[in-house]
Amino acid sequence: MVKPRKSSRKIVVDKLPKDASQTFASNGYSWINANHFDYKPVYARTPFVKQIRILTRSYIRSAKFNVRLITANDLGEPEEELLNKNIIAKARRGLRTVTIDLSPHNFQFPQNGFFVALEWLIIEENRHEYTFTQMGEKKKKKGISYEPKFIVTTKQGASNSWGYHGGNWYKRDFTGMLGRNSYHDLAIELTLTD
Repeated sequence: MVKPRKSSRKIVVDKLPKDASQTFASNGYSWINANHFDYKPVYARTPFVKQIRILTRSYIRSAKFNVRLITANDLGEPEEELLNKNIIAKARRGLRTVTIDLSPHNFQFPQNGFFVALEWLIIEENRHEYTFTQMGEKKKKKGISYEPKFIVTTKQGASNSWGYHGGNWYKRDFTGMLGRNSYHDLAIELTLTD
């Protein structure tokens, strides 16, 4: 169904945090992390996802990453791509907010909710070499990361965070690492409009 866009109302979902100390990173390990966004009846008045904002930290000038929008099945698990195209985003050096405009897609919030998935691109232009010293040692070591790093927040309750590796999706479980009923979620914000 095609509807005219008004864009007079706006709702912000999962506002980005002010603090940004913890990150998900890749040292050459190809993986995807995703947040599930539940549908809420209040979204019926602002059904279009206008933009996505992602908090990143990069040690190189321009780090590319892939953004995927994925359907949720009846069990709340990732199922299939919503857009049949890659959304390649760029994170500039430092702590930055990357904004992705979805308004040209007229993307409506699905009743089952959906996932915003962030994929590291293991490519030479994203490679960052650095030196570090391990605690208790004096000798410097070399390390490699693939930028950018994605800022995460600690949330309470059952995990809404998913990972993908080796052809399979799995629910990320940090029980024991963060304490009971706590989990890391990517710092992703949605703006909904009518």
